[in-house]
Amino acid sequence: MITIYTNAGLVEYVKSWLGYNTRYGWGCWGQPIVDNIIYQKARQYPDHYDRNRRAELAQLVGKAWLIDCVGLIKGYYWDCVPGGLVSVGYHAASDVSADGMYSKATCKGKIDTLPEISGLCVQMPGHIGVYIGNGKIIESTRGIFGDGVVQTNLSDRPWVHWLECPYIIYGEVTIMEPSEWAKEAWVWAVKNGICAGDKPQATLTKEQVVFMLYKAFKGGK
Repeated sequence: MITIYTNAGLVEYVKSWLGYNTRYGWGCWGQPIVDNIIYQKARQYPDHYDRNRRAELAQLVGKAWLIDCVGLIKGYYWDCVPGGLVSVGYHAASDVSADGMYSKATCKGKIDTLPEISGLCVQMPGHIGVYIGNGKIIESTRGIFGDGVVQTNLSDRPWVHWLECPYIIYGEVTIMEPSEWAKEAWVWAVKNGICAGDKPQATLTKEQVVFMLYKAFKGGK
């Protein structure tokens, strides 16, 4: 089934994480805290999972989820369910760092030109968050603002840039009926699970089409 990912959907997604017990976890996008994930991530990123951190996380096995700043965004278009028992949907092609996401973005600017559009991302070297409107940010962090997914003020940090996440659609997506010439193909696609049964005339970029087809037919493998 093909899902259309939008800025409005991203906002709702990051907001939903506020309702769960989370901890900042380098290289994570919403994995439940279990012994295996602590061990795995400590081997991958030893500088970010020292003995004290591992001990802290061990007390939260089965009680919390790990997620880093860019993982909060990637988890949305990787179909990671907030508070889920298993994190699924990893796709190497869209696995970028906070700075990498800014580099990939084609629509971006300096923070003092930030449009009042919820679902834009805000970036500073090594860190990224989601602007939810009215001067508010949702981000995953570890430091003076907390440990895990938190809501902060735009003015709390020296954000440098804003950007549109390059893997989602910005703007209103209108639900329409398929054109007459496309109806037979549309019914076939929905029946065979290739796409959802709404938004047949939504505008997509070529890379978004390829990305969704990749998810549908390759399953990220």
